[in-house]
Amino acid sequence: MTTFKGSFMITGANGGLGVATLSRFLASPESKTYKGLFSVRNPATAEAAKKTLNHSAHPAQHEIIPLDMSTLAGVRAGAEQINRRVNSGEFPPIRALVLNAAIQDGKGQKFTEDGFESHFGINYLANFLLVLLLLQSMDKDEGRIVIVSSWSHDPCDARNDMFIRGEEDRTIWKEPDDLAFEKVVDQKGDEYPAGYRRYGRSKTLIIIFMFELQRRLSASTQLSNISVLAVDPGAMPNTGLVKDASWIIMILLHYVLGALISIITWLQPHGSYRTPWKSAGDLLAASFDEKKYGSHPQGLYLDGSKKAKAAREAMDEQKQKALWIASLKMADLKDGDTILENWQE
Repeated sequence: MTTFKGSFMITGANGGLGVATLSRFLASPESKTYKGLFSVRNPATAEAAKKTLNHSAHPAQHEIIPLDMSTLAGVRAGAEQINRRVNSGEFPPIRALVLNAAIQDGKGQKFTEDGFESHFGINYLANFLLVLLLLQSMDKDEGRIVIVSSWSHDPCDARNDMFIRGEEDRTIWKEPDDLAFEKVVDQKGDEYPAGYRRYGRSKTLIIIFMFELQRRLSASTQLSNISVLAVDPGAMPNTGLVKDASWIIMILLHYVLGALISIITWLQPHGSYRTPWKSAGDLLAASFDEKKYGSHPQGLYLDGSKKAKAAREAMDEQKQKALWIASLKMADLKDGDTILENWQE
C-alpha cells in the first residue's frame, strides 16, 4: 500500500483545464508521493475525468470525489466528507488545493438555488466557504491554496476592452448585496459581453479574497505557513468555457487558434493564448515548486509561471475587509465551521 505525503486536490476536474491538470498530475513525479483528489459535481457522469484516471498507471491510488459547488449546502456536504476522511487518516492532509471550478454564462443573468447571481455564488462565494471549511484538512506546514484567475479580473486590461461599455465598467466594486443579488436585464446583443463582465467580476472578487485570506492566515498561530496564490492560465481554446460566445469568437478560438495553439504557446509561453497542458503545468508548479517560488509563496499572483500584478482594485484593503465581512454573513459561517482563529474580526 502506497504511503502518501499529502493530497493534491483540484475542483472542476471534469472540465478542460481540470482534465488537463488531472492528466498532467497523474504523469508527474508528484503523483507517486501525493494522493490525487479530483472533485466533480457528480462522479457518475464525470466521463472525461474517469477516462483520464482509468488510463493512468495507478488509478486505484487516486480518487474522483463529489463536490457540488452550485449551492452552499453542496459545498458544506462535500467539505464535511473530505474533512471526515482526512481526520480519520483515509486521506492525507491537503498539500495543495486548486480552486478551478467555475462557470461562464453568456445567455442572460441566472441565479443559484441560494438566490445569488450565479457567477458570484459559484465562482466566488462557494470557494470562499469551501476554503474556510477545509482549512482544518490543509497541511499546516506547507499547504498551498491555488486560485485559478483570469485576465478578465482586471477591467483595465486592454484585452477586455471589447466587452467594456464605458468607464462605469472599469470599476468592479459595488455594495456587496448588489454584487450578490442585483437583478438586471441584459440588452439585446450584449448578452455574452454582460456574462463575460459578470465572470470577470467574480474573478476580481476571488482575488480580493486571496489577499484578505492570506493576511488572516499569516496572523494565525497555527495556519501561518499556508500560502494562498493565484495563477492566470491565459485563454485556452477548446476548453468549453466560452461556449456561449458569438459564432465569430467560436470560430476564432476553436478552429483558428485551436489549430495553432501549440505553436503559439511554444513561441509565446506567457502569451495571451496557451494550451491547457501548458497551463496545467503552471498550476502544478504553483502547487509544488519551491525552487522557483520559495517554500511559502504567500499572496503571489502569477501570469502562467511568471510573477505579475493583480488588478489595482483587488489590492484595496478596505474592499478586502468589506467583502470578507459581507461574505461571512452570506455564507452563514458559524462557530466551529473553520479553524481560522480571527475569522470574525
